[in-house]
Amino acid sequence: MQDPRITYFPVGNGDCSLIQLSDNTHVLIDCNITDDSRDGNEPTRYDVHAHLVKFGKKLTQIPHVDAFILTHSDEDHCRGFDTTFHTGDPSSYSKRHLKSNLILIDELWFTRRIFAPHEGKLSLAALSFRREAQRRIDLHKRQMERAQRHQLRKLPSNARMLSGGARGVEPRPLKCHQVLFPSRQVIRRSKNLQDRKFENSRFG
Repeated sequence: MQDPRITYFPVGNGDCSLIQLSDNTHVLIDCNITDDSRDGNEPTRYDVHAHLVKFGKKLTQIPHVDAFILTHSDEDHCRGFDTTFHTGDPSSYSKRHLKSNLILIDELWFTRRIFAPHEGKLSLAALSFRREAQRRIDLHKRQMERAQRHQLRKLPSNARMLSGGARGVEPRPLKCHQVLFPSRQVIRRSKNLQDRKFENSRFG
């Protein structure tokens, strides 16, 4: 066990913070990662991307964070999302992505209200985040539909009597055996990487 800590990265006007919990869970809140912070020629810009790759977690050599929280869609809170993090099916992660040190994200935390029309035109980074969020939402819905199709309920022969009952008679609870929908391991069997928690129900 390690001591929990919070790192506030100096990114100028904007926000980027890393929370590290005692169980080694890493949660990144917002990002404002500029291009000039990567080349080392701008001393006032801290290279957050390099920090996350060097000191962050690894999943079979691939850098990743357990969760990314976007508080709102202003560019100074999501700048660099499209060039720092891998988006799309994690099984598509390749040597090219690894060479660019793209970071995998387990969970996305956000509220859909941050993409309301009154917020104005979205930056490229915000659009990239929204596409990735929508991809995960759609994937979660498809898996839930698939799960429901695989659901089976075996009822006793007198199920109607047990569940109905006459007026004034307390109906007894219906006894049954239930085969639950496929596990996440079964659903993700075709994937080459562990995409754990990617389709958390909070996205629905």
